[in-house]
Amino acid sequence: MFSMKRWRRSPLTLGLASWLIAAYAKLVWITGRWTFEGSEHVRRFDDEGGPLLAAFWHGRILVIPFTRPRHIKFHIVISAHDDGRVIAGAIRYFGVEWIAGSSTEGGSAALRAMLRHLKA
Repeated sequence: MFSMKRWRRSPLTLGLASWLIAAYAKLVWITGRWTFEGSEHVRRFDDEGGPLLAAFWHGRILVIPFTRPRHIKFHIVISAHDDGRVIAGAIRYFGVEWIAGSSTEGGSAALRAMLRHLKA
């Protein structure tokens, strides 16, 4: 019997959706015009070798991977729900890892993971 929930959570569906979203994000990045504000702070932290914690709007999550220098290791907190897993799969195409968590579920675990990554 066909189960929509099982289909949505299948690795094939998640992988295909992640790839399509990553392709769309790349297209938006290439064809858009972007203004960077505060990038001097990122460069300063990079030059000093210090950790960096950044905050940004949800609507920018798919273009954030394009704004960082490639050699900087980067993690983003994303919901562990199905839609979050698709977005996490998409950003992995750009070398960004995810930390599962949200304000309603797994927030304290996400905070601990962020602190571990900052210390590392």
